Amino acid sequence: MLDKLRLGKYSQQASLNLVRQTVESCRQQLFAFIHQAQQDGLRNVLILHGKAKEDGSHANIVRSYLARWLTEFDDVQAFCAALPHHGGSGACYVALRKSAAAKQENWERHAKRSR
Repeated sequence: MLDKLRLGKYSQQASLNLVRQTVESCRQQLFAFIHQAQQDGLRNVLILHGKAKEDGSHANIVRSYLARWLTEFDDVQAFCAALPHHGGSGACYVALRKSAAAKQENWERHAKRSR
């Protein structure tokens, strides 16, 4: 799953642009975005945080916080840097776990096939 995510094999169902936002604004938007994505049953999203060459730049600070914040979500299965055509090191792919309803639906669909 992580290899497919890293290679951009999953289509991105939604995206969030955090470029040039304050750190606190980024945090609030990220938490609202991930919560809404979970509610909507999305599995793969793209988060744009921007990129810069200087170590202490705002984009690099947001990227560091983003990595920490994403680990706070139980439903974030994995995340990694995006491919160049999706923003490269200035963006990341995020894979979300299936919702309980999606798991049940999938289980029922496979149970019917095995009968």
